[in-house]
Amino acid sequence: EAEEEFTQALDVLEIKYEKKFKFKSTKHWRFDFHLIEHRIMVEIAGGPWSGGRKGKLKDKAWSMDRYDDAEAMGYTVVRLEAAPSFKINESGPLQIQAHFASQWLKNLKRQIFNGSDQTVSTN
Repeated sequence: EAEEEFTQALDVLEIKYEKKFKFKSTKHWRFDFHLIEHRIMVEIAGGPWSGGRKGKLKDKAWSMDRYDDAEAMGYTVVRLEAAPSFKINESGPLQIQAHFASQWLKNLKRQIFNGSDQTVSTN
């Protein structure tokens, strides 16, 4: 449900994206969405690529490694949390409650119209 709503918001706002994006050819790692113009990887918590609720701890460990690798390659990683209460992990990626995702996308789109894209370094 969260994935469908997110896809619909991306389409309405005309934000270019790829689904189930495999960012590293040597790994089977995927993110639910790649927001192309922003170099943002979006993971919807509990999705099939994160190991889901029935995932094993070892699968969750490699999931965190892919966050680090994506950031090292210049991507910003964002997790959409569908659970009403979730623990914010300060050392992990930016976490957004799923029902705020549409507003976050609107703000992201607005940044491009109001100046430089703030998600990409100017260096």
